[in-house]
Amino acid sequence: MAYKNKLEELKKITVSSKELSVCMEYFLEQLSGDPDFNKEGVKYTTRNDFYKTLLKPILENRYSGKKVSIAKCYLMQIKESSFVHGIFSLSNGSLINFFFFEDIYVGIVYIPNLVGNSDYYRLTAWTSTKDNTVSPTIISRTAH
Repeated sequence: MAYKNKLEELKKITVSSKELSVCMEYFLEQLSGDPDFNKEGVKYTTRNDFYKTLLKPILENRYSGKKVSIAKCYLMQIKESSFVHGIFSLSNGSLINFFFFEDIYVGIVYIPNLVGNSDYYRLTAWTSTKDNTVSPTIISRTAH
């Protein structure tokens, strides 16, 4: 299926692109409207807490000084892949568009802004071998 090649390309640019909007644009233009890609998506709720933890530093960075939390998670996983994508609704009414490769623990977060710049974040997570916890970090951020 052609979408598998597109997923591999998305993985490459997610890791290497300096302009993070390119990654999200590629996902939205090349994959989100692909019928084969969409029929392979299944609701994904088993790791909601993992993603909430992973996004916490981004929310703190973006909404510094304000108490903003994730209200709902709407996640999908593509069958037989490590790719997860979806939307988070926030307590302030905002939405976050998100995708993440669980095999390499790297993804992109897009927070649209109706006034001013929208924010894009590349994030990664690593697992501590000592206590098997996952720690998030923000690798880079660009406004567009």
